[in-house]
Amino acid sequence: KKTKGLISLEGSLNADLMNFFKTIESKSSIEIKDFSYDGWSFDLVKSKANIKSSLLSLDTLEIHIGDGSMYAEKLLYDFSKKESQQQVKIEFKNIDFKKAIGPLAETFYPLFFNASGVVDAQFLFSEEGFEITASADVSAKNFAIVPGKQKNTPALFKIPSVSAKGRFTVTEKGFVLHEATAFLPNSKL
Repeated sequence: KKTKGLISLEGSLNADLMNFFKTIESKSSIEIKDFSYDGWSFDLVKSKANIKSSLLSLDTLEIHIGDGSMYAEKLLYDFSKKESQQQVKIEFKNIDFKKAIGPLAETFYPLFFNASGVVDAQFLFSEEGFEITASADVSAKNFAIVPGKQKNTPALFKIPSVSAKGRFTVTEKGFVLHEATAFLPNSKL
């Protein structure tokens, strides 16, 4: 798995070298340009982060992908626990769905769209895998279902603009919609 990107880091780090991992404290601003890793690719990633012992706190996280962006605040991760759970609100504007989900794009290969909106998500990571449960209020432009895996293939179905509300679950096994409603300009599904 190849990682690529230009990293700029500014901050401070304090620790007792005899007991480094239990005493580490750091505050930093991180910027990564042209980041890629294992099927994920972002033009720009910015974050303000703090580390205290085994707790990583991302105060802000901003990701730019092409003309779109995603923003989240207050992400916490405790490296000392085998299981981690957290709640996060993610705002996004004009995000290319395929680029945003990286290696998971293969699972959703017939869908193409750019999305804007808000997702409130709960993440659970454990040794057995992961589960994301979320509610979403989003709009999509240029929604298309394309039979081939290339965006240039003629679409079976196109909607210039659609809005959706609902809940969903994502695990390593796939994606499941719950209580979802889509709104089209002159119709309701």
